[in-house]
Amino acid sequence: MPRVTPPTHGTRTTAGTCASSTGPTPSTKRINAGRNAAGNRDIYARLPYFFSDQYDLGMEYVGYGDAGDHVTVRGDLATREFVAFWHRDGVVTAAMNVNTWDVVDDLRAIVAARAPTDPTRLADRDVPLGELR
Repeated sequence: MPRVTPPTHGTRTTAGTCASSTGPTPSTKRINAGRNAAGNRDIYARLPYFFSDQYDLGMEYVGYGDAGDHVTVRGDLATREFVAFWHRDGVVTAAMNVNTWDVVDDLRAIVAARAPTDPTRLADRDVPLGELR
């Protein structure tokens, strides 16, 4: 697989080819690559997205979390209903919702904003996700 340095991440990573219902299809990536091979200089900057439904657990993940990032959890790990935020230097790099539905658009906006965010606000369920963008 090709290695790329996405503008949303800043470090080299593998450019996967999996598709999702709300993300780019493999052909979208190939079209972008083909245009660039023909002389364009388009930047492919879509955030990665992954989802999985496994028995009684469903999750969605967006962004590029890194092993060195801090993780803040909003919700309850024991009941497996939570949102996890990966952040570095106060900026959210990735987010994952587990058995917490209809929040992925907010999570995508938080990650894409790349704005400094206080981890205590990330963890506070009384702060609406829409206010964290």
